[in-house]
Amino acid sequence: MPSYTHLAYRRNAKAAARNQQIKQPKNAEDLKRAREDFGFFCDYVADKPPAEHHKNWHRHFVTNENSNCLIKIAGPNVDLLAPRGSAKSTVLGLLTAWAIGIHTQAKMPLQDNRMIYQNIQDELDNEAQIFSNTYTLERR
Repeated sequence: MPSYTHLAYRRNAKAAARNQQIKQPKNAEDLKRAREDFGFFCDYVADKPPAEHHKNWHRHFVTNENSNCLIKIAGPNVDLLAPRGSAKSTVLGLLTAWAIGIHTQAKMPLQDNRMIYQNIQDELDNEAQIFSNTYTLERR
């Protein structure tokens, strides 16, 4: 006679799952604030409180604007120029983690941007071709 122990395990697991109750974590208020406030997220999650120049960056990164694929970080592109040791990579890494969490909670995962990069590359190739043709005409 075949063994159906896996069915017994499945039945027991389903019964145990029905009895489980989700408890609110003790730090629910802090977690909610970390979802809303990127500066608090940096301090709470990574133990990196934002410096004054980071707070200025945060105002440019977290626009609280939405687009069809971005939540709270939509808007114009931003170039970040700062000296060595000003924690550019750290802040951008934390911003990425925060954005992934915001988009995951909204059930709107971040999109793959390979198509955008390909369009940019095509535009650059076109501009290079135009420049090459112009330069060739001027030399003659």
